[in-house]
Amino acid sequence: YMGAAAAAASAPLPGRSVTPGTDSVRGTGVIALYELTANVCGHDGVVHGGLTAALFDETFGVVSFAHPAVRGPAYTATLTVNYRKPLPAKRTISVSARVDKVQGRKIYLKGVLADANGVVYADATALFVTPKTAPRVLADR
Repeated sequence: YMGAAAAAASAPLPGRSVTPGTDSVRGTGVIALYELTANVCGHDGVVHGGLTAALFDETFGVVSFAHPAVRGPAYTATLTVNYRKPLPAKRTISVSARVDKVQGRKIYLKGVLADANGVVYADATALFVTPKTAPRVLADR
């Protein structure tokens, strides 16, 4: 599952994929691939920064949900994106994400957005938090 952000950024299948990686807390990280099109630009030829943030948020959600130390859903409390350089459209990029540490209900994450040549366009950190009780929508499923 890659959600709305990935659907907006990715071409029809097979334009997106998620592959396992490793993290520093016993578990899995992810590397998500997104094919960026011309219709995701804020300025001509440059991907909108809001989409960059959404791709980090989506990928962090995937890695936190899959992590063995995380119980149930987690929600974004903070997301900090460091934009290193303008991200050109019409290319495939990767967002690598990993859990940095888990402390109780708090999940600390780190990620990097780069192209196939290893050029880093942005990096991010986030704090996700699991709810004290299961959300009603999820509990009723």
